Amino acid sequence: NWKAFAYIKDKNYKEADKILSKHQDATSLYNYGNSLALQHKFQDAINAYSKALEKQPNFSDARVNKKIIENILDKQKQQDQKDQKDQKDQKDQKDQKDQKDQKDQKDQKDQKDQKDQKDHTKEQEKKSNLDKQEQQQKALEKSIEQRKKTNATLRQLPDNPEIFLKNKLRYEHWKRQH
Repeated sequence: NWKAFAYIKDKNYKEADKILSKHQDATSLYNYGNSLALQHKFQDAINAYSKALEKQPNFSDARVNKKIIENILDKQKQQDQKDQKDQKDQKDQKDQKDQKDQKDQKDQKDQKDQKDQKDHTKEQEKKSNLDKQEQQQKALEKSIEQRKKTNATLRQLPDNPEIFLKNKLRYEHWKRQH
């Protein structure tokens, strides 16, 4: 047993475990529990202390160490639960942030799309207004051209009343003969 104790002191737990696992007396099981505890194999250490206490129920060092390791395990479980909760909270926060970012991106895209749609509508309105102005301009030019033609035709008509009456009389005379 002194060899196993020396190995534990030198932190050569593998060699200590080889020696201690062969012995089933309370002291060897206690030392084996200590070796396992130092390796952070807490559940195995508790089992070794329990076996030592079965062999020697009044073994106070085994009882104290078992209680210490049980407390460590409880704290570790609590810490693990807290870590899991923290991780879940962080994940939830990240998910919420991601959802918010996605919503913000969608909102920005929607706003851009709306702006683009408004710009497109304005462009179409401008084009439509330009087309209307162009049509109105063409209609006005056509009207002006028609007036010019009418005025040219009217200028060709004799505006002398004497000539007008003469032509009218000739026309009526021609009508009667035919």
